[in-house]
Amino acid sequence: DWLRPLVKGHQLEIGTKYIDRNINSHNTQNFYGTDLLTNDEFQHTTRVLAGYADYIFNSEKWSARAGLRYEYSFMRGSYPDGKSETFDKHLGDWVPQATLKYQLTDAQSLKLNYTTSINRPGISYLNPAVVTSPSIVQQGNPELTSSHNQRISLIYSYILPQLTLQIAPAYNFSSGGISSVQTAKNDIRYYTYGNILRYRRFSIEQYVQWKPFDGTTLVINNNLRYEHNENPNLGYRTFGWSDIGYIHLTQSLPWKLRLYLSANGKIGNSPSGIYYMQHSWFNYYASLQRSFLKDDRLTVRLGVNTPF
Repeated sequence: DWLRPLVKGHQLEIGTKYIDRNINSHNTQNFYGTDLLTNDEFQHTTRVLAGYADYIFNSEKWSARAGLRYEYSFMRGSYPDGKSETFDKHLGDWVPQATLKYQLTDAQSLKLNYTTSINRPGISYLNPAVVTSPSIVQQGNPELTSSHNQRISLIYSYILPQLTLQIAPAYNFSSGGISSVQTAKNDIRYYTYGNILRYRRFSIEQYVQWKPFDGTTLVINNNLRYEHNENPNLGYRTFGWSDIGYIHLTQSLPWKLRLYLSANGKIGNSPSGIYYMQHSWFNYYASLQRSFLKDDRLTVRLGVNTPF
Protein backbone atom coordinates (compact mmCIF):
# COMPACT_ATOMS: atom_id res chain seq x y z
CA ASP A 1 0.00 0.00 0.00
CA TRP A 2 1.16 3.54 -0.77
CA LEU A 3 -0.59 6.68 0.52
CA ARG A 4 0.26 10.05 -1.04
CA PRO A 5 -1.03 13.46 0.20
CA LEU A 6 -1.89 15.73 -2.73
CA VAL A 7 -3.15 19.07 -1.38
CA LYS A 8 -4.83 19.79 1.95
CA GLY A 9 -7.71 17.38 2.50
CA HIS A 10 -6.93 15.26 -0.58
CA GLN A 11 -5.04 11.96 -0.71
CA LEU A 12 -4.33 9.21 -3.21
CA GLU A 13 -3.88 5.59 -2.14
CA ILE A 14 -2.71 2.79 -4.43
CA GLY A 15 -1.79 -0.79 -3.67
CA THR A 16 -1.51 -4.36 -4.81
CA LYS A 17 -1.81 -7.86 -3.41
CA TYR A 18 -0.85 -11.37 -4.46
CA ILE A 19 -2.22 -14.68 -3.13
CA ASP A 20 -0.80 -18.12 -3.93
CA ARG A 21 -2.48 -21.28 -2.59
CA ASN A 22 -1.49 -24.90 -3.29
CA ILE A 23 -3.58 -27.73 -1.84
CA ASN A 24 -3.22 -31.51 -2.18
CA SER A 25 -5.92 -33.95 -1.08
CA HIS A 26 -6.65 -37.67 -1.09
CA ASN A 27 -10.30 -38.72 -0.76
CA THR A 28 -11.60 -42.28 -0.31
CA GLN A 29 -15.23 -43.38 0.02
CA ASN A 30 -16.50 -46.93 0.49
CA PHE A 31 -20.26 -47.51 0.21
CA TYR A 32 -20.96 -50.67 2.22
CA GLY A 33 -23.37 -53.16 0.72
CA THR A 34 -22.36 -52.11 -2.82
CA ASP A 35 -19.37 -52.55 -5.10
CA LEU A 36 -18.93 -48.77 -5.33
CA LEU A 37 -15.55 -47.45 -4.16
CA THR A 38 -14.01 -44.06 -4.90
CA ASN A 39 -10.33 -43.28 -4.41
CA ASP A 40 -9.20 -39.89 -5.72
CA GLU A 41 -6.07 -37.77 -5.45
CA PHE A 42 -6.46 -34.10 -6.29
CA GLN A 43 -4.19 -31.04 -6.60
CA HIS A 44 -5.56 -27.52 -6.50
CA THR A 45 -3.78 -24.21 -7.23
CA THR A 46 -5.25 -20.72 -6.86
CA ARG A 47 -3.40 -17.48 -7.67
CA VAL A 48 -4.90 -14.00 -7.28
CA LEU A 49 -3.22 -10.75 -8.37
CA ALA A 50 -4.97 -7.45 -7.68
CA GLY A 51 -4.31 -3.74 -7.91
CA TYR A 52 -6.38 -0.81 -6.66
CA ALA A 53 -6.50 2.99 -6.47
CA ASP A 54 -8.52 5.14 -4.04
CA TYR A 55 -9.14 8.89 -3.87
CA ILE A 56 -9.71 10.22 -0.33
CA PHE A 57 -11.15 13.60 0.69
CA ASN A 58 -11.51 15.03 4.21
CA SER A 59 -12.84 18.36 5.47
CA GLU A 60 -14.33 19.61 8.73
CA LYS A 61 -17.81 18.17 8.05
CA TRP A 62 -17.43 16.09 4.91
CA SER A 63 -15.36 13.05 3.99
CA ALA A 64 -15.40 10.87 0.91
CA ARG A 65 -13.61 7.90 -0.59
CA ALA A 66 -13.93 6.40 -4.08
CA GLY A 67 -11.88 3.65 -5.60
CA LEU A 68 -11.57 0.86 -8.13
CA ARG A 69 -9.87 -2.53 -7.80
CA TYR A 70 -9.06 -5.09 -10.47
CA GLU A 71 -8.54 -8.75 -9.55
CA TYR A 72 -7.15 -11.41 -11.84
CA SER A 73 -7.45 -14.99 -10.60
CA PHE A 74 -6.20 -18.30 -11.94
CA MET A 75 -7.45 -21.67 -10.69
CA ARG A 76 -6.20 -25.07 -11.74
CA GLY A 77 -7.24 -28.58 -10.71
CA SER A 78 -5.49 -31.83 -11.64
CA TYR A 79 -5.60 -35.54 -10.81
CA PRO A 80 -2.10 -37.09 -10.38
CA ASP A 81 -3.57 -40.58 -10.90
CA GLY A 82 -4.91 -39.53 -14.32
CA LYS A 83 -8.51 -40.54 -13.56
CA SER A 84 -9.86 -37.20 -14.79
CA GLU A 85 -8.63 -34.41 -17.03
CA THR A 86 -6.80 -31.34 -15.77
CA PHE A 87 -8.91 -28.17 -15.87
CA ASP A 88 -8.25 -24.46 -15.23
CA LYS A 89 -10.06 -21.14 -15.10
CA HIS A 90 -9.00 -17.52 -15.69
CA LEU A 91 -11.16 -14.75 -14.22
CA GLY A 92 -10.91 -10.95 -14.27
CA ASP A 93 -13.10 -8.71 -12.11
CA TRP A 94 -13.52 -4.94 -11.65
CA VAL A 95 -14.61 -3.96 -8.13
CA PRO A 96 -15.76 -0.34 -7.52
CA GLN A 97 -16.61 1.24 -4.16
CA ALA A 98 -17.55 4.71 -2.88
CA THR A 99 -18.38 6.34 0.47
CA LEU A 100 -19.71 9.81 1.34
CA LYS A 101 -19.96 10.87 5.01
CA TYR A 102 -21.35 14.01 6.68
CA GLN A 103 -20.69 14.81 10.35
CA LEU A 104 -23.98 16.27 11.62
CA THR A 105 -22.68 17.00 15.15
CA ASP A 106 -19.81 15.77 17.31
CA ALA A 107 -21.96 12.73 18.20
CA GLN A 108 -23.96 12.19 14.99
CA SER A 109 -22.98 11.25 11.46
CA LEU A 110 -24.64 10.14 8.25
CA LYS A 111 -22.85 7.93 5.70
CA LEU A 112 -23.86 6.81 2.22
CA ASN A 113 -21.99 3.69 1.18
CA TYR A 114 -21.68 1.67 -2.05
CA THR A 115 -19.66 -1.55 -2.12
CA THR A 116 -19.11 -4.48 -4.45
CA SER A 117 -17.91 -7.92 -3.41
CA ILE A 118 -16.77 -10.81 -5.61
CA ASN A 119 -18.05 -14.35 -5.29
CA ARG A 120 -15.62 -16.52 -7.25
CA PRO A 121 -16.56 -20.14 -8.00
CA GLY A 122 -14.76 -22.61 -5.77
CA ILE A 123 -12.64 -25.34 -7.32
CA SER A 124 -15.28 -28.01 -6.60
CA TYR A 125 -17.87 -25.88 -8.42
CA LEU A 126 -15.63 -25.81 -11.52
CA ASN A 127 -14.50 -29.46 -11.45
CA PRO A 128 -16.03 -31.28 -14.46
CA ALA A 129 -15.34 -34.72 -12.98
CA VAL A 130 -18.45 -36.76 -12.15
CA VAL A 131 -18.78 -37.86 -8.50
CA THR A 132 -21.23 -40.75 -8.04
CA SER A 133 -22.94 -42.33 -5.03
CA PRO A 134 -25.99 -44.61 -4.88
CA SER A 135 -28.37 -41.64 -4.58
CA ILE A 136 -26.45 -38.59 -5.88
CA VAL A 137 -24.56 -37.72 -9.06
CA GLN A 138 -22.61 -34.45 -8.82
CA GLN A 139 -20.59 -32.57 -11.44
CA GLY A 140 -19.08 -29.09 -11.52
CA ASN A 141 -19.37 -26.55 -14.32
CA PRO A 142 -16.05 -25.23 -15.75
CA GLU A 143 -17.97 -22.44 -17.55
CA LEU A 144 -18.86 -20.64 -14.31
CA THR A 145 -17.83 -17.00 -13.90
CA SER A 146 -17.58 -14.70 -10.89
CA SER A 147 -20.69 -12.99 -9.59
CA HIS A 148 -20.72 -9.45 -8.20
CA ASN A 149 -22.78 -8.68 -5.11
CA GLN A 150 -23.57 -4.97 -4.80
CA ARG A 151 -24.79 -3.11 -1.73
CA ILE A 152 -26.08 0.43 -1.18
CA SER A 153 -26.57 1.55 2.43
CA LEU A 154 -27.34 4.71 4.39
CA ILE A 155 -25.90 4.58 7.93
CA TYR A 156 -26.95 6.92 10.74
CA SER A 157 -24.69 6.81 13.83
CA TYR A 158 -25.14 8.42 17.25
CA ILE A 159 -22.22 7.88 19.63
CA LEU A 160 -22.00 9.01 23.27
CA PRO A 161 -19.93 7.59 26.16
CA GLN A 162 -22.95 5.71 27.54
CA LEU A 163 -24.90 5.08 24.34
CA THR A 164 -24.13 3.95 20.80
CA LEU A 165 -26.95 3.84 18.24
CA GLN A 166 -26.78 2.87 14.57
CA ILE A 167 -29.58 2.49 12.00
CA ALA A 168 -28.76 1.33 8.48
CA PRO A 169 -31.30 0.71 5.71
CA ALA A 170 -29.63 -1.15 2.84
CA TYR A 171 -30.32 -2.72 -0.55
CA ASN A 172 -28.32 -5.73 -1.81
CA PHE A 173 -28.59 -7.05 -5.34
CA SER A 174 -26.83 -9.35 -7.78
CA SER A 175 -27.59 -11.07 -11.08
CA GLY A 176 -25.84 -14.11 -12.49
CA GLY A 177 -25.06 -15.40 -9.01
CA ILE A 178 -23.66 -18.90 -8.51
CA SER A 179 -26.25 -21.47 -7.44
CA SER A 180 -26.77 -25.20 -7.58
CA VAL A 181 -28.91 -26.68 -10.35
CA GLN A 182 -30.79 -29.75 -9.08
CA THR A 183 -32.81 -32.33 -10.98
CA ALA A 184 -34.10 -35.80 -10.09
CA LYS A 185 -34.61 -38.96 -12.14
CA ASN A 186 -35.31 -42.55 -11.03
CA ASP A 187 -34.75 -41.70 -7.34
CA ILE A 188 -31.30 -40.23 -8.10
CA ARG A 189 -30.60 -36.55 -7.54
CA TYR A 190 -28.31 -34.78 -10.03
CA TYR A 191 -26.33 -31.70 -8.98
CA THR A 192 -24.39 -29.14 -10.99
CA TYR A 193 -23.91 -25.36 -10.81
CA GLY A 194 -24.71 -22.32 -12.93
CA ASN A 195 -24.69 -18.51 -12.94
CA ILE A 196 -28.46 -18.53 -12.65
CA LEU A 197 -29.24 -16.77 -9.35
CA ARG A 198 -30.99 -13.39 -9.28
CA TYR A 199 -30.86 -12.06 -5.71
CA ARG A 200 -32.52 -9.01 -4.09
CA ARG A 201 -32.59 -8.00 -0.41
CA PHE A 202 -33.91 -4.94 1.39
CA SER A 203 -32.97 -4.67 5.06
CA ILE A 204 -33.00 -2.31 8.02
CA GLU A 205 -30.26 -3.02 10.54
CA GLN A 206 -30.28 -1.57 14.05
CA TYR A 207 -27.55 -1.68 16.68
CA VAL A 208 -27.73 -0.30 20.23
CA GLN A 209 -25.14 -0.44 23.01
CA TRP A 210 -26.27 1.14 26.28
CA LYS A 211 -24.53 1.45 29.65
CA PRO A 212 -27.30 2.63 31.99
CA PHE A 213 -25.30 1.98 35.20
CA ASP A 214 -21.74 1.24 36.21
CA GLY A 215 -21.03 -2.42 35.49
CA THR A 216 -24.06 -2.87 33.21
CA THR A 217 -23.89 -3.15 29.43
CA LEU A 218 -26.86 -3.94 27.19
CA VAL A 219 -26.39 -4.73 23.48
CA ILE A 220 -29.28 -5.13 21.01
CA ASN A 221 -28.73 -6.01 17.37
CA ASN A 222 -31.64 -6.44 14.96
CA ASN A 223 -32.01 -7.00 11.21
CA LEU A 224 -35.40 -6.78 9.52
CA ARG A 225 -35.19 -7.98 5.90
CA TYR A 226 -37.04 -9.04 2.78
CA GLU A 227 -35.18 -11.46 0.48
CA HIS A 228 -35.96 -12.71 -3.00
CA ASN A 229 -34.07 -15.48 -4.84
CA GLU A 230 -34.97 -16.43 -8.39
CA ASN A 231 -33.84 -18.64 -11.25
CA PRO A 232 -35.46 -16.84 -14.24
CA ASN A 233 -34.62 -19.70 -16.62
CA LEU A 234 -36.70 -22.28 -14.74
CA GLY A 235 -39.14 -19.99 -12.96
CA TYR A 236 -38.03 -21.13 -9.48
CA ARG A 237 -38.21 -18.51 -6.73
CA THR A 238 -38.12 -18.25 -2.96
CA PHE A 239 -38.90 -15.08 -1.00
CA GLY A 240 -40.01 -13.90 2.41
CA TRP A 241 -39.78 -11.49 5.32
CA SER A 242 -37.79 -12.26 8.46
CA ASP A 243 -36.46 -10.50 11.53
CA ILE A 244 -33.18 -11.70 13.06
CA GLY A 245 -32.40 -10.36 16.52
CA TYR A 246 -29.76 -10.60 19.25
CA ILE A 247 -29.77 -9.23 22.81
CA HIS A 248 -26.91 -9.48 25.32
CA LEU A 249 -26.65 -8.26 28.93
CA THR A 250 -23.43 -8.10 30.95
CA GLN A 251 -23.70 -7.32 34.67
CA SER A 252 -20.91 -6.97 37.24
CA LEU A 253 -21.81 -8.45 40.66
CA PRO A 254 -20.21 -8.47 44.12
CA TRP A 255 -17.26 -10.81 44.85
CA LYS A 256 -15.79 -10.18 41.38
CA LEU A 257 -18.61 -12.11 39.73
CA ARG A 258 -19.81 -11.29 36.21
CA LEU A 259 -23.19 -12.37 34.82
CA TYR A 260 -23.84 -12.89 31.10
CA LEU A 261 -27.34 -13.28 29.62
CA SER A 262 -28.05 -13.49 25.90
CA ALA A 263 -30.76 -14.57 23.49
CA ASN A 264 -30.98 -14.66 19.71
CA GLY A 265 -33.37 -15.95 17.11
CA LYS A 266 -35.37 -15.35 13.99
CA ILE A 267 -39.03 -14.65 13.31
CA GLY A 268 -40.50 -15.36 9.89
CA ASN A 269 -39.39 -17.40 6.88
CA SER A 270 -36.33 -16.56 4.81
CA PRO A 271 -35.01 -18.15 1.62
CA SER A 272 -31.78 -20.13 1.60
CA GLY A 273 -30.92 -20.24 -2.07
CA ILE A 274 -33.53 -21.16 -4.66
CA TYR A 275 -34.70 -24.50 -3.24
CA TYR A 276 -34.99 -24.07 0.53
CA MET A 277 -36.74 -21.94 3.15
CA GLN A 278 -35.48 -21.45 6.70
CA HIS A 279 -38.14 -21.13 9.40
CA SER A 280 -38.13 -19.41 12.79
CA TRP A 281 -35.65 -20.46 15.47
CA PHE A 282 -34.61 -19.30 18.94
CA ASN A 283 -31.94 -20.00 21.57
CA TYR A 284 -30.56 -18.42 24.73
CA TYR A 285 -27.51 -18.57 26.98
CA ALA A 286 -26.57 -17.70 30.57
CA SER A 287 -23.26 -17.86 32.43
CA LEU A 288 -21.57 -16.77 35.63
CA GLN A 289 -17.86 -15.96 35.66
CA ARG A 290 -15.19 -15.20 38.27
CA SER A 291 -11.44 -14.58 38.06
CA PHE A 292 -8.89 -15.73 40.64
CA LEU A 293 -5.17 -15.54 41.52
CA LYS A 294 -2.78 -12.66 41.00
CA ASP A 295 -3.73 -10.34 38.12
CA ASP A 296 -6.83 -12.52 37.51
CA ARG A 297 -4.74 -15.17 35.75
CA LEU A 298 -7.36 -17.89 36.27
CA THR A 299 -10.93 -17.43 35.05
CA VAL A 300 -13.74 -19.92 35.74
CA ARG A 301 -17.05 -19.75 33.92
CA LEU A 302 -20.17 -21.86 34.46
CA GLY A 303 -22.67 -21.62 31.59
CA VAL A 304 -25.81 -23.15 30.18
CA ASN A 305 -27.00 -23.02 26.56
CA THR A 306 -30.74 -23.38 25.79
CA PRO A 307 -31.50 -25.81 28.66
CA PHE A 308 -35.26 -26.01 28.03
